[in-house]
Amino acid sequence: MVLMRTYTRLSLLPESPRLAYRAMSSSTTRYTRVKASPIRTADLPGPYDLHIPTVELAYEKHPRASAKSGTSDTPTKEPIIFVHGIFGSKSNTRTVSRVLARDLDRDVYCVDMRNHGDSPHTPLHTYPALAADIEHFIDCHKLGPSILVGHSMGAKAVMAVALRSRASELVAGLVSVDNAPWNAQLSSDFPKYVRALQQIEAAHFTRTQDAYAMLAKQEPNVTIQQFLLSNMKRASQLPVSAKHELVERLRSRLRAKSEAVPAGHHPHDHHPHRDARGIIHDHSVAPGSGSPTAAAKTATAALDSEISEAEKHILHFRVPLDIIGKSLDHMADFPYFPFETRYSGPTMFVRGMKSHYVPDEAIPLIGELFPKFTLKDVDSGHWVISEKPLEFVEYLKDFISREIELD
Repeated sequence: MVLMRTYTRLSLLPESPRLAYRAMSSSTTRYTRVKASPIRTADLPGPYDLHIPTVELAYEKHPRASAKSGTSDTPTKEPIIFVHGIFGSKSNTRTVSRVLARDLDRDVYCVDMRNHGDSPHTPLHTYPALAADIEHFIDCHKLGPSILVGHSMGAKAVMAVALRSRASELVAGLVSVDNAPWNAQLSSDFPKYVRALQQIEAAHFTRTQDAYAMLAKQEPNVTIQQFLLSNMKRASQLPVSAKHELVERLRSRLRAKSEAVPAGHHPHDHHPHRDARGIIHDHSVAPGSGSPTAAAKTATAALDSEISEAEKHILHFRVPLDIIGKSLDHMADFPYFPFETRYSGPTMFVRGMKSHYVPDEAIPLIGELFPKFTLKDVDSGHWVISEKPLEFVEYLKDFISREIELD
C-alpha cells in the first residue's frame, strides 16, 4: 500500500485564467490542470515578467560593524535584506538586524514593501510585483547577490525573486520564515483585521486608546493589537502616498457636500483650502527645475495645506486598507511551479510549530522548487522572529556560515 499525500495549489499563469493544480506525492509526483473559477478580472503581469512597474522602497540600513569602526580591509560580504509580512514594516526586524550586522559583519537592509510603511501605494499587489520591487532595490543600491530573508508575505516575495530569471545575479541565499510556496488559505484573521482597521479609521479617533478599545473587541491579543496599530499615524505623520489618499477623501467629502447644497449657495467660496487644490494641480512639478525632490516637496506642502488643523489630529492608517483587503487572495496564491522553475542555491525554511503555514504536506513541493533546502522548526506561532528572536538569529547565523560563507 502506497501512502498518498495530496495538496492543492491555485495560481494565475501569464496568459490563462486561474488554474488549480493538484499534486500527488508518492514515489513520483504528477500534476494535472483543472479549471477553477477565476478570481482576477484584470490583465495582470505574469510571474516572470521583467517589466512590471516598480516603486522605490523605503528602507533602513544597519551597517556592518567594520564599516562603523573603519577597520575593515576585507571585501564587503553579501548583504542581508529583510522583507516583512502583511501589515508589517521595516521596523519589525530592526533589533535582530542590528545584532546580525554586528555579529556577521554584514550590511543589513530592512525594507518597506509597496503599500506598507513609508513606501508608495499602488493598486497592483501581487508576488511578481513585490519580487520586481526587490530586484529593483538591489539594482538601485548596487548590492549584487544578497541574502533574502522574508516572513509571511515577505517569504513568498523573496521566494518569487529566487524563482525568477535574475536569481543567479541577485540571490546569494534564501530564507523563508513561516510560509510555503503554494496556495494556502490565509488565516481568517486577516480579513477580520482589515475590517476592524477600516472601522477604526471611519470612527475618526484622535486618541489611540479609543482605537485600542475598538480593536480589542475583534482581537484580544495585546501584542497583535500593538502590531496592527503601529500602522496608525496622525495626518501630519503620514507618508506622502497615504497623505495624498487622505486629501482625495477630503476632496470627495467636500464635493459631496457641495452637490447637496441648493443652487445659488456657494459654501466653499471662503473655504481656506480652495487655493491649495490649485497648487497641487499647477505645481506638481517645481517650475523650471524638473527636480523630483523639489516636486515632491511642493506636492507635500500642497497636501499639508489641504489638511485642516482639526483633521491633522485624526488618526489614519498609512497602509491602504482597501488595496490590502482586495489583495488577500493574491497573498494566499503562489504562481510558480516546479515544472517551470527552481532555485538551486542555499535555502532555509524556518517554521513555527504552532502555526499552520508550513505543514508537512508542503515539504515535497519545497524540495522540488528548492532542492538545497534545510528545515528548522521553532516552538512559536506565526510571528517567529518576534516570538523567538534569539533562536532565529542563531539559526540564521549558522545557515550563513555553513551554506554561504563556506560555499
